[in-house]
Amino acid sequence: MVSLSKKTEKTRTAGVVLGVILGILLVIFLTDTEEFDYGTEPKRDRDGVYLVTKKEEFVWVLAKSGTVQIDVRLTKDIYLNDTSDFANWGEHAPKYGYESLASFAGTFDGDGHAIVGYFPDDPNMRGYHVLFGNIRPEGCVKNLTIRESYFGSSYEERTATDMDFSRIDVPMASGLCQYNNGTIENCEIDVKVTGDGSAAGIAVWNGGVIRSCKFSGELTAGACLLRKEETLQIDRPLWYVGGIAAINMPWGVIEDCVNYSEVVLYADGQKRWRDTDLLESVQEKTCAGGIVGLNQGKVLRCTNKVQVICDKIAGGIVGVNEGDGYMDACKGMDDIPLIGKNLSDLEDKNQIVIEDSMAQEDRNDGFIGPKRDVRYTVEKGDCLWRIAKKFYGDGSYWGELARVNGIGGAYIIRVGEEIWVPRLYRD
Repeated sequence: MVSLSKKTEKTRTAGVVLGVILGILLVIFLTDTEEFDYGTEPKRDRDGVYLVTKKEEFVWVLAKSGTVQIDVRLTKDIYLNDTSDFANWGEHAPKYGYESLASFAGTFDGDGHAIVGYFPDDPNMRGYHVLFGNIRPEGCVKNLTIRESYFGSSYEERTATDMDFSRIDVPMASGLCQYNNGTIENCEIDVKVTGDGSAAGIAVWNGGVIRSCKFSGELTAGACLLRKEETLQIDRPLWYVGGIAAINMPWGVIEDCVNYSEVVLYADGQKRWRDTDLLESVQEKTCAGGIVGLNQGKVLRCTNKVQVICDKIAGGIVGVNEGDGYMDACKGMDDIPLIGKNLSDLEDKNQIVIEDSMAQEDRNDGFIGPKRDVRYTVEKGDCLWRIAKKFYGDGSYWGELARVNGIGGAYIIRVGEEIWVPRLYRD
């Protein structure tokens, strides 16, 4: 009996010790991962709109995968990090990094509230550090303020060769989204954007509508040219920067927007690029604009309040205007022309006939594909490879189509869907 009692006591003691150890490990685990990392599903109103009131609920929204088609409304400001040192987050990341909404097809209504201290850190975005990857045609972001946040792109995250893209370049940086094919309206973005390549205050590529938006803070592009190394392992760059968008595509509209941030694009000096042994400068159309760098669409009733600095081409509103690019009723600084370089008068204004533009190649300027960027409607039997073959004469350019249209993962293009087919530069 005595022996059995001792064994029981030992077993009991061991159980207590094991329980204490497990408890300590659980505390360490919860402290390290923090419960909000997993997010909390927000409540919905009678219309099915998710009402986001705190950080945990915002994280739940960011954790949604695939094409997100929910409607969201902020009911309070959302604080995500201590922002006392946010201007230096490019060198020293804050405590918390957050995911991005890679593809968004719902309505995100800030309702006058702000997201504060956002730092994008989503490995699935392949170097594009933005809040929204692709705002799809049915998507809308409105009445949202983002402040005291940092958005950057780095030379180290340049496009990977195994993605089968036609060019090796630095990912672009933007204060809100990578591609806008929907609607962005009444948003105020007051953040720091630093791009080693192209950059924009609100959207890198605009193929939708950006209306009544404001950008302030800091905006810098082409920063990798400040590197000491003589050779950069990228192709000859064509970089653009704009206070609202870097590139406004032929069907894009930017209206009633204001830029309050100095726009800087480093484009001076020479480097050796990945595909040459010669010291060369960046290409001629590299440009900066107070509202948009390269404009092929419409820019209406916009205002730029500050300086635009670029050693190549700079415009108070538009850096380079080409194709059917159109600007009207805009105001800028008195000491700089509204359009840095206008190429639109040199373009054929007739409607593009896709059949006449397929698989074109001009060996004098190194461009291939349509004579100007076109919007193509997907037909039965199409895939990205076939469309690339049709326009570029080489199906291996499918990766470029995927990149510029924000198509990734298992997304399947559908008959009747419209995708952008850009003119590409090739040596």
